[in-house]
Amino acid sequence: SELTNYRVLLNMVENYTKIIVKPLSGHKGAGIFYIEKIGDSYKISKDEKDSIFSENQLEKFIDSHIKQDTYLVQKFITCKTKLGNVYDFRLHVQKGGNGNWLITSIYPRIGKMGSIASNLGNGGYTCIPDIFLKQEFGDNYYNVQKHLEQFALSFSNHFESLYQDTLFDELGIDVGLDEKGRLWIFEVNWRPGPPVIMNVELDVVRNTLQYAQYLANKNKKY
Repeated sequence: SELTNYRVLLNMVENYTKIIVKPLSGHKGAGIFYIEKIGDSYKISKDEKDSIFSENQLEKFIDSHIKQDTYLVQKFITCKTKLGNVYDFRLHVQKGGNGNWLITSIYPRIGKMGSIASNLGNGGYTCIPDIFLKQEFGDNYYNVQKHLEQFALSFSNHFESLYQDTLFDELGIDVGLDEKGRLWIFEVNWRPGPPVIMNVELDVVRNTLQYAQYLANKNKKY
């Protein structure tokens, strides 16, 4: 939800206990903070530091922020590795030579210990997907992998159908898995940065060129 006033945030934190707030103008996790209700107080986690606010202090804190930027607020989903690092998955999809969505790469983004964000630009890191999935999900890793792949393609088709006047050719979908294995969307990026693993930058270029050729051939028919 868009954070238009303090009441929106208060309702969210009452319903979910812990929420995440992030600026629309943020980049690589900048400006994100978390709010958790503890009794009659509120813990704010920002820039790897925690502060305890009263409700009145929280209201002033939020009002000062929304005067400067547009923020989104959503339920906080606990997504941590067995070692305690926060993480999410980047689902990088593109359109290929047949005009359909295809998966360029799926990889984990793991935050440094103690960090509240998994963005690679904030000290996070990644690793080979298969190794990560086997380490975190054991014998169930293959099912998790297929779940992520199927979601990446189905979501991309659905997302595109919502914006029929916009031509999308590449998306970066950031998702997390909760303790019940349900997928939650954190963010959708158009034209995300190139994947940072396994030299798949070449795959990005190849898919882009093949899709451009597909569009050129399609336009010739008209």
